[in-house]
Amino acid sequence: MKFARTSPVFFLALAALVPTSGAGAAGSQPPGAAPARAPSVTRDGDEDAPRRIVQLVGGHVLRGPARALAGGAIEVRTRTGVVRAEAGSIARVRAEREVLAEYAQLARGIDARDFVRRISLCAWLAEAGLGSELLRELDVVLTADPDQKRALDLARGTLAAETLPAQEADPARERARALREAGRAAPATREAWIARIERLVQDDAAAREALRVALVDELGQGVDLRRFCAARVLRRVLPGVATERLEALALGDRSRVARAEARRALRDARDPAVVKRLATRVEQGALKERIGAIDTLAVVADAAAVPALAANLARLATAKPAAAGAGGGGTPRSHFSLRRQVAYTQDFDVEIAQAASIADPIVAYAEEGVVLDVSTATWQLPVVIEYENALTCGALARIVGEGAKWKPAEWLAWWEKNRARFSTTSGAR
Repeated sequence: MKFARTSPVFFLALAALVPTSGAGAAGSQPPGAAPARAPSVTRDGDEDAPRRIVQLVGGHVLRGPARALAGGAIEVRTRTGVVRAEAGSIARVRAEREVLAEYAQLARGIDARDFVRRISLCAWLAEAGLGSELLRELDVVLTADPDQKRALDLARGTLAAETLPAQEADPARERARALREAGRAAPATREAWIARIERLVQDDAAAREALRVALVDELGQGVDLRRFCAARVLRRVLPGVATERLEALALGDRSRVARAEARRALRDARDPAVVKRLATRVEQGALKERIGAIDTLAVVADAAAVPALAANLARLATAKPAAAGAGGGGTPRSHFSLRRQVAYTQDFDVEIAQAASIADPIVAYAEEGVVLDVSTATWQLPVVIEYENALTCGALARIVGEGAKWKPAEWLAWWEKNRARFSTTSGAR
């Protein structure tokens, strides 16, 4: 048997194709610099590499299959590509399965309404670098209390921001995308998107004006979540802007969540003109407008609204409710017919018809149903005054901070003793 001799030139060419490994090939980085993003290529064994949570000095977190490199560097395959972190930029590295096991142990036994322990768990998740798990836990807290300060700080922090897609190069396009995504996101992710919007318009008057125009347009859209999200962004990013549009939303919007968010936006505006306009609606508005204004003033909780609410209680105390069961007749009587018609053949013999030259069936019909003698009457019950009384008392209790179970007469007596104090406060405004 003969073997062919391999030329030395072949081995030289093969050696030229083998890449040189080492820390110097990728370049060195200062400790605080962002991690270098390596080319997104597929390597054998990446899928089987152990998953790690790599926390960097600047607060960034890399999570995914990780490989140790020369010189203490680590390469992590994230959802956006392969990222290389140099040894000096790494603060801590932990196995993902160990961190998840510790999270499961800490979360065990936390009641759904125990927000104190859940906030502590969220703080631990932020320190451990578990971004998606952090957002899930924050959703529970922010659904119950959208203004919980510690939860908001975590939702608007670095770890939550890293769960969002990469930012587009055009700021205007990114603002539009962030506003669109915030409208359909879960509570914690929504706050992360709003934080990005705030960063995009910070120290840019033209961008803030463009955002204001877009949000005012969103307040008039037919989709409930879009109006809700526009009110939320106004409250977080541009407080005190478009208050008249927010008043219309707070008083008469069909969506309960949009009304509630508009009322919170008016509260955070801290605008005395808003309280004055709402107080005027309580004093002079129609029933539906008064009820909406009272509900809004209860959320705004400004002491300047107390005189108008007390005056409304005094007016209701002197109003004469209609007698229960009083009829409002006079409607003419009518007849309402509900019938069903069925057709059938009468006096028709099939055998005779087969032998006859001309068949002459007789078609008849029958009707069944009912005819009702109808008239309409109306009644006016005194529940409207009682409901408005209850709303006004509740609004006063939230503003003053006492008398949660007081009746209208008790509030009127309290008002007579404290009228001078609140009249002075109202005049000062």
